[in-house]
Amino acid sequence: EASEPPHPVLAPILDRTLGVPLFQEQVMQIAIAGSGYTAGEADQLRRDMAAWRRTGNLERHRNRLARGFSERGISQEFSDRLYQQIHGFAEYGFPESHASSFALLVYASSWLKVHHPAEFAAALINSQPMGFYSTSTLLQDAQKHGVEVRPIRIDQSDWDCTIERDAEQYAAIRVGFRQVHGLGEAAARRMESARSLRPFANIEDLSFRAALKRDELQALAEAGALEPLSPGRLEAMWKVQAPRSRDASLFAGTELGDPSPQLRPLSRTAQLLLDYERTGLSVTDHPMLLLRSKLSQQVKSARDLATVPHGHSAWVAGLVICRQRPSTASGVVFITLEDETGFLNLILYARVFEKFRHIATTSSLLMAHGKTERDGDVLHVIVERLQPIRHKQFPSTSRDFH
Repeated sequence: EASEPPHPVLAPILDRTLGVPLFQEQVMQIAIAGSGYTAGEADQLRRDMAAWRRTGNLERHRNRLARGFSERGISQEFSDRLYQQIHGFAEYGFPESHASSFALLVYASSWLKVHHPAEFAAALINSQPMGFYSTSTLLQDAQKHGVEVRPIRIDQSDWDCTIERDAEQYAAIRVGFRQVHGLGEAAARRMESARSLRPFANIEDLSFRAALKRDELQALAEAGALEPLSPGRLEAMWKVQAPRSRDASLFAGTELGDPSPQLRPLSRTAQLLLDYERTGLSVTDHPMLLLRSKLSQQVKSARDLATVPHGHSAWVAGLVICRQRPSTASGVVFITLEDETGFLNLILYARVFEKFRHIATTSSLLMAHGKTERDGDVLHVIVERLQPIRHKQFPSTSRDFH
């Protein structure tokens, strides 16, 4: 905040934002009213703010603004503080129209998330790729807020995620074929069209009527989508490898009844790996549910960490879902972990990040030790040490931003 009330010349501009310039238009008005800028010069100030890191041209306005402020009786101390606010404003400022538009979107999105969480999550997923969070994280969050998430199934899923309702009209999300890596939209639409005529009788019928290639069938099998046609994921994976004709022969689309070998069920770990490799998510399991029993009891879950007092040391662990290194954060790196109970926010100062750079940038599962830091309801761990959690080839799901 400014150290004194705005000068009467500036009060009409700053009063409604409590003395702090929030919008680009305000900075331009301050320059005109408080320092004698012309409209063209004020617009150049706006341009220089937007590009100050690249050009450094914002600095040339410091003396001009101070001189104009002084001529109009605005104190040097207030002038210096205001310039610092303008300088900081250049990092994040928007035109007021943009800020209002974003505020409206945030309000509407928040309302939808509270009152229609299933529809909100499904809409976000169907708009991917976009935004900050992966599909897996969006679905995990929806589940934590009471939304049922149903797996990809050949007899129920469409290309997009859809909403299904039970007898009490509670909404659930049916995950769509768009999540299956290696399956295109055209193939999914053919399946939808063929299924609308009559249900698929078996894998051969699916293959023939939807004109699916072997690699598309394999993607569906590995994703667990063929369960209604062939119970047991390994059996479905075996059946899709059978040779089949694409012509309209007498037996096209007919399962000939050749017996499958005796196949053991997939282990829980193998099934989870297939889920993440083929779809990037699991609606029924989480890596940390498998690993928790192998970790020390000192390692806190996100739920347990919420009870740890400010400034206390703690171990945490989870799946890396996001890494950020903003250019304005002086080398600080932010990592978000996800475990079976929620999210964990890690802060790595530059010295710590450089020490553990390889682990921080390459590990999909991390264990971190540090001190808790609370700011209201926001909880972080200031990391002092990082360790990878060894797990055979678990795929990375992290979204990284610089």
